Amino acid sequence: MKDNENSISERARDLIKQMEKKGSLPALSENVLDIFRLTKLSETRAADLAAVIMRDCGLTSSMLVTANSAYYSPRYPIKTVSAAVTFLGFEKVYSLAFGLSVFKQNVKAHPSNELLELYASSYFTGTLSMSLARRYKYKNPEEIFVAGLFYQLPSVGLAYTFPEQFQKMEGLIREEKLSINKACKESFGVEYDEICRGVAEIYKVPGKIKDVLIKKDKNDALSALINESSNISDMLFGAKPGGKIEIAKIGERIQNILGQGKFSLTDFIKETCYDDKNIERFFDLDHEDIEMMVNILEWGKDKPSQVISKLDIGKALEDSEKQEEDPETLFGRFMTEFAMERKKNAGINQVLMLAQEAMYRCLQADIFTVFFDSSRKALKARLYAGDNTHISSGDFQLDTTKSDSPIIECISKHKTISWNDGQKDLELPNGVSKQLNIKYALFSPIFVDGKSIGLYFASRPEGTTFSERDEIWMEQIIESVELSFEKLGRNKA
Repeated sequence: MKDNENSISERARDLIKQMEKKGSLPALSENVLDIFRLTKLSETRAADLAAVIMRDCGLTSSMLVTANSAYYSPRYPIKTVSAAVTFLGFEKVYSLAFGLSVFKQNVKAHPSNELLELYASSYFTGTLSMSLARRYKYKNPEEIFVAGLFYQLPSVGLAYTFPEQFQKMEGLIREEKLSINKACKESFGVEYDEICRGVAEIYKVPGKIKDVLIKKDKNDALSALINESSNISDMLFGAKPGGKIEIAKIGERIQNILGQGKFSLTDFIKETCYDDKNIERFFDLDHEDIEMMVNILEWGKDKPSQVISKLDIGKALEDSEKQEEDPETLFGRFMTEFAMERKKNAGINQVLMLAQEAMYRCLQADIFTVFFDSSRKALKARLYAGDNTHISSGDFQLDTTKSDSPIIECISKHKTISWNDGQKDLELPNGVSKQLNIKYALFSPIFVDGKSIGLYFASRPEGTTFSERDEIWMEQIIESVELSFEKLGRNKA
């Protein structure tokens, strides 16, 4: 028995344990865990979050596409993760990154054709929920994207783990027109909302997202909007019949919740799908495909997604992770971004974030941004970008009073140094050297008005040594940083 309406019954816990054992509720990736951890730290900076996002090529692409979508309508195209973080703000970036990462993690765990439409339904519920939350003028609609996504994810777990029972549940929804809670209760012995609460527990979803999922407030408008988004997605991808009558009912309910006058559900679906550019990337659905799906939805005779046969989400996600931009093109883009930042008198922190990202993505190496402490007796890293989840900027420290490290030499001789394993010891802390397994390193000083203030340090554990092109790129990026520091000094004078 449940102790109260928000607790989880033994039956629900047993179902969730079986889903975990089967692998249909995969463990969160290191990146997602780091994003979650960072949100709990009061000293977290935007650069820290950007560094985690950059570890994942697919997530980097998704965030940039999202930031440039019609949802946000940036004044200028956003071409870097650091700019996306600054433009969107910490809460929005966290919510989007968390939701997209969990979505990808689940897809990669069991990419089955039979589950394809459920994955699509999950994502569509999220994006439709976010769009409705925006119309409702909720301050952080990206949270509702995650809540909507999680509301449908248990369907995938149930379908993968208990296919026969899940088919029965779908049949009750489709043929008997039962609600998802009643159909789930009859098929599995628990309501669907209870499964959602259990999954929210597993993934430790935060704040408002959890409140919505556990139905903390039964009269909560956002919970109702997510439920309606789920109904729409179920009609698009097969669990529920469509037709003009059903569309009108859902549209009227949404209109009453929003309280903003006339509301066209079909126009809303099309506009939301057009605005979310990730729909085309993930599902290969262009404007004509969406138009056709909505027309079929109104007709109510066929399942819209069956007519559109190219929902190749697994391949689309895989392809997005393999995409690598030409380094020359990428570097040119960053240099343009530096010029724009100087022109609009961007703060030095924004320039440092941009430099960190430029080096990480162009040099394809672990990057530390290092400065002297106030006494100039130690060099300490302020920023770190790299693939190693066990390293942070605070791990990089070097005593300048005792060290004859090549790193000190690069500052004293004001030159860029390329280092290979076997040469003179770098004298870095053992934790950094061992964790990064440094085989090749490249470091160059930062000088402002003739005085050294720090350096940039790049390392690779394997592959090729740093090339002359890498050295030139590092020096050009540092020059942009130096110019920004000097401009800042002149403005203060």
